[in-house]
Amino acid sequence: MPWPHMANTTPKVRGSIISDGKPAVEMQVRVAAGNSGDPCAGQSVDAVTGQGGKFEVEPSREVRLLAIVMAHTFYPWSLCYRDGGRWVALVSEREYSLADTGPVGTKIARCELAAASVPRCEIASSED
Repeated sequence: MPWPHMANTTPKVRGSIISDGKPAVEMQVRVAAGNSGDPCAGQSVDAVTGQGGKFEVEPSREVRLLAIVMAHTFYPWSLCYRDGGRWVALVSEREYSLADTGPVGTKIARCELAAASVPRCEIASSED
């Protein structure tokens, strides 16, 4: 791996959001690295849902200047949506990955928002 290089701080996430049984079209979504006080803060990349409530968010990336040989670490990340003036976490995960690359692959999220219950998301991994 060349030095310096770019490394992911969050994974690529694609999926869909259903709200009260209908696709959530034009909903703002975010994948964020979070911090101890707010899972939707920190390094983040935003997107907007399209037809069928579908979205795709590219990974957040940063420049790495040091070589870390075969070290692993946890990368926390959250999928959030914009509710009025605030970001709300749909799901929070931790990715265990090489420190030199960060999270790799794509996470597939299928989320459902219902007025009477807590939002639910199913997360699966894809290697593409």
